[in-house]
Amino acid sequence: MTDVAGGLITLEYALAGLQYSGTIATRDDDVKAYIVAATPIIERIHGPVLQTTKTIRANGGKSAVLLTGRIANAAAVTAVRVDGAAWTGHVIDPDDGIVYAGAGRAFTAGVANVEIDVTVGYAAVPQNLQLAARELVRWWVQNGKQSPAAGVLNLPGGGEPASDDAYAIPRRVYQLCAPGAGSGFA
Repeated sequence: MTDVAGGLITLEYALAGLQYSGTIATRDDDVKAYIVAATPIIERIHGPVLQTTKTIRANGGKSAVLLTGRIANAAAVTAVRVDGAAWTGHVIDPDDGIVYAGAGRAFTAGVANVEIDVTVGYAAVPQNLQLAARELVRWWVQNGKQSPAAGVLNLPGGGEPASDDAYAIPRRVYQLCAPGAGSGFA
C-alpha cells in the first residue's frame, strides 16, 4: 500500500475508486496531489480527522475552557498551562470537550493565558471518511479529464475549493462526512 503523506487514503484505494489498474507514474502523481488536496476539505466539513496535537489558547478568569475539535478521551489533553506554568487539579470532560480548572477554582485571569495541549482527530481514519475522500478524489479526477488540463489539479490561485462549492464537492461527500455516517444512524 502506498500511503500518501497528509492524505486520508492510500493511492491504491483512490485508484480502485477510479477503476484504474496498473501504474502510470505521472497519473499516480496527479492522484496523490488530489488525495492531499482532499484532506483539508474533508476536515473542514467533518472536523479534525488526521491525528495531530494542537495548543488551544483561551482567556483566563473562567472556571472552564471549551475545546475545539474532537477528543477521544481525557488522555487526549496532554498539558494545561496558565501564564506558562503547569496547572494541576484540572478536570477533563471528554464527552463535552471541556477542561475545568478544578473544584471551586477558576483559571487565573488574563488574555489568552490559558494554554491546553490536546490531541485531536482519529487514531485510524473511519471508513465513512475514507469513502468521502475517495469520492472527492474520483469526482475531481473525472471532472479534470473534461478540462483542457486533463487530470491536473489546477484550482484558482493554486488553492483549494471553498467547502461550499457545490460543483467542486459533490453532495455525497457531505453525506459521508455527516456525524454518525456509517454508524447505523440516519
